[in-house]
Amino acid sequence: LLRMLFQAIEATGAPLQRAHADFAEQHGLELCPEVLTELIHKCTTCKAAASAAEGCVPFSTPGARQKLAERVQNHYLQRCSGDEPVKLSTALRFVRTHNLMSLLEDEVLLEPVVRAFDDGCPQHAYNLGEMDTILQLRVVRYAINQGKRLMAGRLAERFGVLSMDLQDVPGWSSKEHGDFAVTCAACVQEAEDAEERELRAANERRMAAAADDDASCLQLPASVADDVMLVSSSEQLQQAAARFAKLGAPTGSSSDLRSLLTTSDCAVGLDAEWRPSLEKRGGMQKHRRSSQVVSKMEPCATLQVAAESFAVVFDLLELAQEASPSAIALSELLSSLFDNPGLVKLGFGLRHDLQRLAASYPHLPCFRRIRCMLDVQEAFMEAKHEGGQASGLSALCLEHFGAPLSKRLQTSDWGARPLTPEQILYAALDAHCLIGLARALPENALKQTTLEVNQTPSGQFVVRTASLNGTASENTAGDAEELAKVEAHIAAKGAEIRAMKAAGAAKAAWQAEVAVLLQLKTRFRELAGVDWAPPVATAPSPTKTL
Repeated sequence: LLRMLFQAIEATGAPLQRAHADFAEQHGLELCPEVLTELIHKCTTCKAAASAAEGCVPFSTPGARQKLAERVQNHYLQRCSGDEPVKLSTALRFVRTHNLMSLLEDEVLLEPVVRAFDDGCPQHAYNLGEMDTILQLRVVRYAINQGKRLMAGRLAERFGVLSMDLQDVPGWSSKEHGDFAVTCAACVQEAEDAEERELRAANERRMAAAADDDASCLQLPASVADDVMLVSSSEQLQQAAARFAKLGAPTGSSSDLRSLLTTSDCAVGLDAEWRPSLEKRGGMQKHRRSSQVVSKMEPCATLQVAAESFAVVFDLLELAQEASPSAIALSELLSSLFDNPGLVKLGFGLRHDLQRLAASYPHLPCFRRIRCMLDVQEAFMEAKHEGGQASGLSALCLEHFGAPLSKRLQTSDWGARPLTPEQILYAALDAHCLIGLARALPENALKQTTLEVNQTPSGQFVVRTASLNGTASENTAGDAEELAKVEAHIAAKGAEIRAMKAAGAAKAAWQAEVAVLLQLKTRFRELAGVDWAPPVATAPSPTKTL
């Protein structure tokens, strides 16, 4: 009937009268939120409203708007018996559409949002505060006052509160509660710590549940498992150097790659581990990586070198710190190992590992060059003609050794110290299995190369392949110039996409720019030989755990 009334008024061309407004305001409140919104929109946009006198347009006076707010309070957010249930998302959308936020008390508007957040539905808070700085601060302030500091921290991170002007926050007393910016920063840190603990605990439960499956997975030979050495001090570095001195072919012997692979102690497997960046859907870390500044990657925590009869796991967080006295000794030891032409260095995706090692410890020259290298992953790709579709390490172990490689501990906390015995054996096995896989390669896939790492002007570490005589065979001067341009375009495009998201641009708009960004990253890989990656964080001191 209300629709018919306003359609008839518009058809006559007559202006709205106060009686029309009274009738709509009296009966319209009985409608559900969606239909009431339609009615208000019709009332305010029809031709009859354009020529109506002040106060004759329904729901335009302060008194009528107050009635709308009371309807929201008493029937949408706090339901009376007999009311038709209204979803919280619908009620909040109605509040935002009709700009009723200032007419509702915090306890009325925000308490249901807090309850929903506690029940695992944070999207209501996100949607309520979207593109409204005042409302964002109001929600964060209310959460802090209610003692919901973890919620406040997540919302402050989500809304970018710490980058706002927080000199005068409505409803906040600095004398009573302290500086708002400091409080928000503390809440953000508490929320990050809590999310990290939650993710680590969930990951540990997942790993524990999968522990029984390890019995059917590939294991280190018993003799090697008994001879795995963890190196975390200068004294242990000297012991490792004595072991490595016995590796490699004698001077003047054959340098044929097949001969080196089949000769004992003439090949070593290399692998690196780092603390995984765990994320959860809707979590703070995931939001920061996708919508805000580019996060730095975790530095390499360990480097494992496995010979046929023993393995060494280097604790890089202990040994490779720039101020550590062991850093120079470590670099000298690894440089002699990596430069030895009579020792084949085996890796699986070694370009990526070397890039990350160089970026993690730019002060160590040992991570700038590896001679006589064979990438097992690339070799199997070429042998199987898979056109870039590489088999995983675990799948290759299953194919050639009859048992898969357990990856259960890959996401364990490699930044915590001390490393567990399980972690040490896992790291050693990842490197040791490469020797057997390399021996299974066909002759046409055995190609040794030299990897070199260079740093671009912007700080990106790029891995290049050099010929055996040491001259560059990839990335000519022209390629290097194009690489720098592509890298600059990647940074600019990433900033543009983040700005579009922050400004609330349509999803289709910024997704089109993401497609361009992916094309730029593909071109970067073609030129650099490795994926583009954000900067690696400065290697922290290892975290001690009891």
